[in-house]
Amino acid sequence: MSIKNSPATPAPPIRQLPKKDWEHFHLYKDVREAITCLPIYYRTETHISGIMATDLHTLNTVLGATIEEQVVRTLNLTRNTWDPDEKYTLYSFVRQAQTFPDVLLRKMSSNEIFPNPAIEN
Repeated sequence: MSIKNSPATPAPPIRQLPKKDWEHFHLYKDVREAITCLPIYYRTETHISGIMATDLHTLNTVLGATIEEQVVRTLNLTRNTWDPDEKYTLYSFVRQAQTFPDVLLRKMSSNEIFPNPAIEN
């Protein structure tokens, strides 16, 4: 039996886009647009020195975590682009490490998770 067909291997996630008549579809579209602008706002204090180019792969986890944190920070700082009418002021993007998806939109007072958008970096 190959690893690919092993019963212990979970099925890959299936991408399910929201329907255009969903009441929050505008939020979904605005968040997707905000994500395309992330490189403009992205800032990090990560400085790396004293490592050989052949060892850069060892920084994968650290760099991935930094990127995930910055995605959350930047989305929350650019709230006016994805929530211009302030309909979702009780919600913030949060990172959840080591699980799928990486980023959720969560109501902080009750930990209610918004059903979409969720972001996998």
